[in-house]
Amino acid sequence: MTTRIRLETSLRRGIDNLQGLPLSKSDIYSLSIITQSHPNARLRTKPTTRYNCHGMVFASRRTQVFKSTDIRNIIADDGYVRIQNARDAIPGDIVLYVDGSGDVNHSGIVLESGQNLIAPIVLSKWGLHGEFIHAVHDVPSYGPNYEYYRCNP
Repeated sequence: MTTRIRLETSLRRGIDNLQGLPLSKSDIYSLSIITQSHPNARLRTKPTTRYNCHGMVFASRRTQVFKSTDIRNIIADDGYVRIQNARDAIPGDIVLYVDGSGDVNHSGIVLESGQNLIAPIVLSKWGLHGEFIHAVHDVPSYGPNYEYYRCNP
């Protein structure tokens, strides 16, 4: 059974969401393929259908958020400020993975950054799979562009 929860931006704009999509055997099987394809990514949690990457980042792991327009509305309404240079990102900042047309297809939270790292280290949830700790670019076909944001209400 799928359900929705009440979810809105700080300006009370509604955010569409969904909980409880079933986890199939193929989803569980594909987790082993993904972990083999990304050996440097560390699995943090088991698979769950309660939330996706956007639900982890913007809805406290309570639900799945799918629409790119909803993510852009959260960024605008909740006081996020764009960070132009990845080297200026600090732990707690958000990274959005954006395709060529500007649609947000993945999001994560910066865990580590700085001059000594080639790329920021990120926590993100990969689809219905678990959460992974990984280099910003070490993800399964998300992106190819990155946008960094800091919440500055």
